[in-house]
Amino acid sequence: MYQHRDVLEHISRRQKELAAHVSRPLWKKLRDQQQCDVQSILIKERPQLTLLEKARRRESESLYNHNYLGRSAADIALLRQLRSDRNLLDPLRLATTPPMRKLTAQQFMIVRRFMKMLQARNPMYNRRYVRQRHGPIADQERHRWQEMHLFHTQYQTRRDCMRMLHEVHRRRREGDVEKLSDYVEDTMSRFIEHKTHRTLPWKFEFINEVYNILALAHCDKCAVPANVDFLQAKNRPILYLLRTEKLHDMSVQFGGPNIYVEIEREDERHSRIIQKLEQLESRLRHSRFSIERSYLLFEIARCHFQESRFDKCLVVARKAFNEARICNCLLWRFNSIFLCCQVHAVLNRFERLKESLAKASQLASELQAPKLVAYIGICTNVNNYDLAFQRIRQSDVNRRKSRKRSPISTITSNSSQGSMSSI
Repeated sequence: MYQHRDVLEHISRRQKELAAHVSRPLWKKLRDQQQCDVQSILIKERPQLTLLEKARRRESESLYNHNYLGRSAADIALLRQLRSDRNLLDPLRLATTPPMRKLTAQQFMIVRRFMKMLQARNPMYNRRYVRQRHGPIADQERHRWQEMHLFHTQYQTRRDCMRMLHEVHRRRREGDVEKLSDYVEDTMSRFIEHKTHRTLPWKFEFINEVYNILALAHCDKCAVPANVDFLQAKNRPILYLLRTEKLHDMSVQFGGPNIYVEIEREDERHSRIIQKLEQLESRLRHSRFSIERSYLLFEIARCHFQESRFDKCLVVARKAFNEARICNCLLWRFNSIFLCCQVHAVLNRFERLKESLAKASQLASELQAPKLVAYIGICTNVNNYDLAFQRIRQSDVNRRKSRKRSPISTITSNSSQGSMSSI
């Protein structure tokens, strides 16, 4: 011990130093290294998948489940859905929801672990290899079957597209633009987006035709009824195709109508618009065609207009106008600029409305549509009347203000002259 006392003293001294050492916080170390001293949390960005990629993954998962579970694949699909089902996992039921969420997640993990074990014992490529026959004759039959399946898919896709096109024409003749817009959005997002150029070689032509028909349906709305005096302020919503707001009596009366029903309806309408906005923005991220982007931006602007977010509506409508200019589509340019006219009409911006109507009139002339030219001409004349009336009122207000200031100014001038004479 005496011989190794130096080593022992060094070890004890080192242990005391380590015990007394307090580690410096991370932000001080980063500050000494002239780096960012903010302890930030990295945001994990979720991968933004296209609708086609999502469909491919769903199909691959369904094939995987059927290969290893057979008829029980429907059960695992239901179990996956129950993990995020609000009907089962009600957030308002604080006593039963946490254990049910834990139970569904645990059972799903058990099934997935079992499927991974099966996949490790017998992979899918080996199962496919065992089931198939081999040899040149089997390869020829497989190739012929693939061609038959491809031709059948192309033929069925063509029939479906023709049926959708006839339905779009029929709905346009009916004149209900809202139902036509919903039908086009549902068709494009659920069917056409899942088709590749192999199964639908004329995909761009079909998209172009459907969106042009929808744009024509929006242009068909630009008409006014006869025997209506548009110089009256109460008829402005009819002229600019604005929805009249229905005023509901929200006072509570005993035995009267239930006001909570109206509140629930308004909440449902608001939630539907938010859901539609999310779907349109998701499609906009992966859209490749300019005419499709102009349609999506126009629908987003319409949603903002329905929610009375007029500034956002103007910004998005200008983006739709620029996209329509890229694809050289006069119809969507006219619809976008007319939506800006509607916003200016709601806000009584007569000067900006005059500029927007001038652009709309030029586009209507380029479209060679006499009805649109006549309609925009009526809107321009009414706006000029409103603008002249506003200027007259403004001049009257300024004249009254000047008359109110004149006695004070004369008194001050007289007092100043009196003071100068006394001096």
